[in-house]
Amino acid sequence: MKQATQTDVAQAAGVSRATVSYVLNERYNSAMPISTKTKEKVLKAVADLGYNPDARARSLRSGKTQTLGLIIPNLHNPHHWEIVEGVMQKAHKLGYEILFSSSDLESKKEENSIKALFRRSVDGIILLPSFIKLYPKLLQQISELQLPVVTIGCRDIGIDCIGSIDTEATNNAIKHLENLGHKKIGFLVTGENQTSGEDRLYPYFQSLTKNKRALISKQIVRVKSTIEDAYRKSLELLKKDNRPTAIITVNDYFAVGVLRAASDLNINIPEDLSIISFDDILLANFTSPRLTTVRLEAKAVGQGAVTILLNRLNNKNLAIQKERIPAKLIIRESTAQVKL
Repeated sequence: MKQATQTDVAQAAGVSRATVSYVLNERYNSAMPISTKTKEKVLKAVADLGYNPDARARSLRSGKTQTLGLIIPNLHNPHHWEIVEGVMQKAHKLGYEILFSSSDLESKKEENSIKALFRRSVDGIILLPSFIKLYPKLLQQISELQLPVVTIGCRDIGIDCIGSIDTEATNNAIKHLENLGHKKIGFLVTGENQTSGEDRLYPYFQSLTKNKRALISKQIVRVKSTIEDAYRKSLELLKKDNRPTAIITVNDYFAVGVLRAASDLNINIPEDLSIISFDDILLANFTSPRLTTVRLEAKAVGQGAVTILLNRLNNKNLAIQKERIPAKLIIRESTAQVKL
């Protein structure tokens, strides 16, 4: 059976081929005004004829592939999948496909994934980085090639970015624990070279005096970004004689490991130990007890990243774009007044 063409669609809809082209490329709101009724006729003809645009031909004509690259650090963290969902919803709505990759929390793999997307000629890249400071030469190449890149999590590296966490949200989490009387607070954070998560607790540490910072640093526990390691490190921390009365983890994923460790040691939460985490993944409302957590609007972040990327794609001379989506402390059952 002969494959339908744009000419066939135009004849079926009773419009010109140019109108079909404009509708399919979603340009009807700017370059060529097209009524909703006409658009519906074209889309119905497309559906009836089973018309599929030739992506390769379209790419040659426009210089665009209608494809965006997306790299996340971890396939196991539900928060990352919520970001992916937001990216895909927005991208597909605007007619873009997604090439997806994970760095598996390996710095070299993250760098190689970015290079691989370069070779695939994507229109732009959305990056949720873990080790972005470890490859400055690649960042320079990105700048020179003028390939649009948006990072999720804002860092001072001269690249468009979007984030859903700020100093106020972190301070609210700590203030909540302090209001409950907690003074011995432990922190479960990611590894030294990982930039993912640092924008959650780093602003707080920077706000402290030098002496206070030195004191707090002794309560920081570095985790390898797996739930297994969060569990092991929590066991070690909670077995200490002078264990903390509260723990803040950089994500809900780590918090699940803390919950399991506390249960295995017969430490009751929140009576004996309070826990606050970040992300507010769906699971956070179904753990026992339910997690007090800082809600990060993951889907909105993913959608916003697409918008920022396309802004850059359409205007390479824009000033650096930085967008912050407010975060909110959600108080549930995992925090309570400290025992005197």
